Amino acid sequence: MSDPFYSLYCKQREIERCWHTPWACGFASMVTCFRLLGDRTTDNNTLVQEFRGLGGKPRDGMTTDEAATLARAFGYRPTINRSESRLAWPAFVKWLESSFARRAPVMLSVDSNGEQGEADHWWIVYGDPQDSKIWVMDPFDDDTPFDCFTRKEICKYAACDDGNGFLEYDGVSIAAPLSMGMVPVPPSATLMEFLNEDLHCATGWRSEAIAAALVDNHFSSVQDLPSQGAVRSGATLVSTLLECGGAVDEVLDEWDVFFTDQQEANIESLRILLYDVEAHMSHKINSAEKDHITHEIALNLILIGTNLMDE
Repeated sequence: MSDPFYSLYCKQREIERCWHTPWACGFASMVTCFRLLGDRTTDNNTLVQEFRGLGGKPRDGMTTDEAATLARAFGYRPTINRSESRLAWPAFVKWLESSFARRAPVMLSVDSNGEQGEADHWWIVYGDPQDSKIWVMDPFDDDTPFDCFTRKEICKYAACDDGNGFLEYDGVSIAAPLSMGMVPVPPSATLMEFLNEDLHCATGWRSEAIAAALVDNHFSSVQDLPSQGAVRSGATLVSTLLECGGAVDEVLDEWDVFFTDQQEANIESLRILLYDVEAHMSHKINSAEKDHITHEIALNLILIGTNLMDE
């Protein structure tokens, strides 16, 4: 499914189609940022059309400044690393980590050969500031949605010749203003690994679409609770409801007589995925909402695990 409503990332082949020469890495990277930030409406080709409208030539690629201008045209808040973080790797890492702390994915300009030549490609890098490894989406790599790289490995590709014989590190952090009302998808290892499995279910659904439906339905349920922004004492972390043997598991156990073995396995894998997502989000709810949200979560897991995945 290529519908952005069911997408968490974009590969450049989706945009280039019949073109023999690759050119759309920047556009695929940017729309991936939008989707990680919660945007399920912006079509990838819309970015190309907007870029043309701004006077750009898509097949010539895009510069850092052009990327920032394009992101602003869609209402986002891009930040380009400047001064020290452009010239020194330790400072650039700190800049990356500050972006990750804000749940802002970063478009990273790289030398695709990793030989400290001039930049010729865009990646997406996304992670937790505390983690030793960072998730990388290479829009040219059709086989693997997200790879896990160490900072040292990323440095090999990010260190590029500025054209004057000096090394530079060039990135654009993309953030969504609160007014957009979107919830970013966290860099959950369980989620990324689920995407990398690239399941092709008999129902026609794939890993990416299943994950998008799961997290979007869940975030909608949590964000609609009265307690959001006004949690009082005695609050419960939503992640505790999703623990093995927790409240959600208890509800699922009551209904498991209606599921096949395969459906039970599907639901369990989705529970584990959602638990890791919530562990990153740390949503809190008032005690009076616990029963309601427990059943909402269980229903979300059941509907997706039995209807969208293989029986």
